[in-house]
Amino acid sequence: MLVADTWTLATIFNKWLVYGSALVAAGGVWFVLAQPMLPAATRQLTVRVTFVAAVLGVLTTLGRLAVQAGYLIDEGWRGMIDPDILRLVLEGPLGTSSAVRVAALVLVAGLAVAGRRRVWLPATGAVLVAASFALSGHTSGDAGALIGSLLVLHLVAVSFWLGALWPLYRLADGSVPRAATAVAAERFGRQAVGIVAVLLAAGATLAWLLLGSVPALYATGYGRTLLAKLAFVGALLCLAAVNKWRLVPALGGTDRAAADRAAIALRRSIGVEAFIFAAVLLVSAVLTSATVLPAG
Repeated sequence: MLVADTWTLATIFNKWLVYGSALVAAGGVWFVLAQPMLPAATRQLTVRVTFVAAVLGVLTTLGRLAVQAGYLIDEGWRGMIDPDILRLVLEGPLGTSSAVRVAALVLVAGLAVAGRRRVWLPATGAVLVAASFALSGHTSGDAGALIGSLLVLHLVAVSFWLGALWPLYRLADGSVPRAATAVAAERFGRQAVGIVAVLLAAGATLAWLLLGSVPALYATGYGRTLLAKLAFVGALLCLAAVNKWRLVPALGGTDRAAADRAAIALRRSIGVEAFIFAAVLLVSAVLTSATVLPAG
């Protein structure tokens, strides 16, 4: 069943912003940690983007509480600031999830001032960002702990990939030597093999636990929405394969003209990846806001 009233649309849009900003922020931490040989300018840019994304994540998370209050009381925009309803929201799972996420994003934002000895603080925040999403939603019941753990693994993998897009895009713009770009891209490609394996394994197990059967994948609104998400993920995997096996090797080759063409193609490919990721997050927001899990 798909519901599309004003508050549901507001919830979907808000969740889309929360997912994007929080996961980009967490991913920025993973990218910096996974790329110790980054050029200084690229590292500084990644840290700035991470900080901005963390701030946006805090603001949209707080906005999520207000939207939920408005949804519950349904008295127009005034309901979003009703003290009693806000208190009710804060006392529930969404309040707990939001509090953890805000604290986690503060730690993530600390990447801007954390030295090498204190980098574990933003890294802890990046893990807690993923964990915050498991504190509300479909993590109750007998399989709640397993579903929550799988969701955390899935979101850590997603954030790792998502957080790498902007710095890799900038690395390929010619502002740093091609050799440095090739090293970073090749290193990310090797790391991404394991990350994608975790993402797919955790995601597939989650889908099985939540749906309960193969027919539910095409016979229910939840399943069909999930299929749409999987189609976008398939497109992402195809682009990633082209990047890893074709563009990145050319980027590090001795043919300068071929390397320049590969850099342009890589930037274009990463731009398309970012667009598809936005679609994946939007479908995810629809999945958790406007569809109902199959009974059983």
